[in-house]
Amino acid sequence: SRLLQSSMPQDRSALRHMHDLRAGATLSSASAAAFEPLSYYLRVALAGGVAGATGSFVLYPLDSAKTLRQSDPNMYTSVLEALVKMMRSKNRLSRIYQGILPAALGAIPSSALYFGAYESSKVTLERLLLKDNDKGNDKSSLQRRLLVHGLAAASGNILSSTVFVPKEVIKQQLQYQAQSSTVNQASSIWSIVKEKGVSSLYAGYGATLMRNIPSAMLRFVLYEELKRKLSNNNNAGLQANLGSFLAGAVAGSTASFVMTPLDVVKSRLAVGTCPVGVKNCIVHVVRTAGYKGLYAGAGSRMLWSGAFSAIGFGTFEVVKGYLGVASTQPTTTGTSRTSTKSDKKADK
Repeated sequence: SRLLQSSMPQDRSALRHMHDLRAGATLSSASAAAFEPLSYYLRVALAGGVAGATGSFVLYPLDSAKTLRQSDPNMYTSVLEALVKMMRSKNRLSRIYQGILPAALGAIPSSALYFGAYESSKVTLERLLLKDNDKGNDKSSLQRRLLVHGLAAASGNILSSTVFVPKEVIKQQLQYQAQSSTVNQASSIWSIVKEKGVSSLYAGYGATLMRNIPSAMLRFVLYEELKRKLSNNNNAGLQANLGSFLAGAVAGSTASFVMTPLDVVKSRLAVGTCPVGVKNCIVHVVRTAGYKGLYAGAGSRMLWSGAFSAIGFGTFEVVKGYLGVASTQPTTTGTSRTSTKSDKKADK
């Protein structure tokens, strides 16, 4: 009897120790399950870089016209007029595609960070925060999905802005200078840094973050919900890709209209056509061009942003599928599953 009593505390202690080990192993495995292998994140980043470079090249002429219109609305009454004047100029191709090289090269790392950080954050947050029944349309499920996609979009912008902002400043400076003469890109970039310093490459950084973070949150939230409405787990191939392009177009054009005033401020600060500071620039635009000046190029910006988002999101999804890292879908609480080429073949 005494022997049994003396051994009971030791047995209970051993049982508690075993329970703690099992609990620790469960937490460790759950934490590990929230992440994918490094190769997954690298392929997602590559898909993002390809998507960004593709969108930048295809839509660069319209982007050049938009920059001229926003930088000098008195000289160019519309983006179409700016585009037509560039097309009729002597060196039309050099004017239209002035700054394309730094824009395309900058779009690759910027978009790789942008899409890569978003997709990686989204996958991890889905596994940690979403539940089995969060595929429905009830209020709580919608709120959790919006939270996941909003936080993931913000993280993508915070990382990508470190590359995006100087790339945009250089691109817009070259676009603006191209209206007077043919510009040597390398010497112009060096002259910008030499004359104004490296900090000048981050002109309008505050306005960019103020615009890009809420704009990206709105764009990605709309995109994910629209893509969810337009497609289901049975859609594949061309039908799913078309849904991604359409969802991207609607989400991009909507978000761009809401954020147009801050885009105007960012462009003016980047080319130096208004006083330094977001507030000072807004006051300057209203005094010189009225409140409508804050929406200069809004229509074409919606068109451009809708097309850019359609190309960007659509290309991103297509390249992801080609690289075998198609969108992940939550399957059980705390876990998710990545759809790959082998999965699609098995489904067939």
